Amino acid sequence: MGVGSQRRGRRSTPGLVERRRRVFYRLFLFTFNWAHQDSNDGYVGGLTAYTPLNKRFQFRFDIPFFVSQPGFERETGFGDFQVTPRFLLSETQNFTQSLDLTFRTPTGE
Repeated sequence: MGVGSQRRGRRSTPGLVERRRRVFYRLFLFTFNWAHQDSNDGYVGGLTAYTPLNKRFQFRFDIPFFVSQPGFERETGFGDFQVTPRFLLSETQNFTQSLDLTFRTPTGE
């Protein structure tokens, strides 16, 4: 192939998402975070779920199962549910840019 020639049937435009490559995928993560400060411990555990609708748009759900904060009589309860719509703006071989906006619902204690 010479300079400027292109393989047949394969075009790539920088900044646009190709059909074969996707950055969004279905994923479920169980998380646990623990922090220690002075003689107080705080922790939170939950589920993070990524659910794509198509190759450019997906939702991320953060569901905290239990939250315990120091200084609050060691209560353990359900945290605030968060929904994050994500829109894929551009994708190149080395970088991906997306627009995320998180909505926090006051469902926790």
